[in-house]
Amino acid sequence: MKARSLWIPPLFMIIMHAGCASTKVTQSTPITNPGIARPNRIWVYNFVAAPADVPTDSSSSGDICAPSTPPTAEQVENGRRLGALIGQNLVADIQATR
Repeated sequence: MKARSLWIPPLFMIIMHAGCASTKVTQSTPITNPGIARPNRIWVYNFVAAPADVPTDSSSSGDICAPSTPPTAEQVENGRRLGALIGQNLVADIQATR
């Protein structure tokens, strides 16, 4: 019993000292390509104003359902104008970042 009590305090001190040790972390694999290459061309289409405006070959054409109350011709036209305006603003923003 006495022998055990002699080696417990030094063992405790070693464990405490190891727990306080500092470490240095370095990145082992250098980054070879830091970002994604910018595309040469970006296509921006006008936003649709009505479900009928979605192209039939679009991947989301089957996901859009008709609204409960169909939009009036004026609402559709306003939506098309706003969609074109949003597209123009998006193109301007993309060109400004080049």
